[in-house]
Amino acid sequence: MDDNQIKNKIKYYLSKHPLINSSDINVFVYKGDVTLIGTVSNKTEIRLAEFLVKQMAEGKKVICKLELLSEAPTLRLPPIESIFQNMSRV
Repeated sequence: MDDNQIKNKIKYYLSKHPLINSSDINVFVYKGDVTLIGTVSNKTEIRLAEFLVKQMAEGKKVICKLELLSEAPTLRLPPIESIFQNMSRV
């Protein structure tokens, strides 16, 4: 199975699991090794996603970089109007 097939299989099974919201989980596969990156709402989703992927990865390396949505760093930008106001002063 090539990397793209593995990725599609993992994404499919994560999306079908009733206890995992996979909408913010990105799956990357390189030479069979799998990396999960994204945010989920609770620790159970992290553990379940990692467990399921390890079952499907058939002995390949699985790196789980999933974070809790409540703890994930966010980029806070000022309102767009203030950016343009500051630009006009230059």
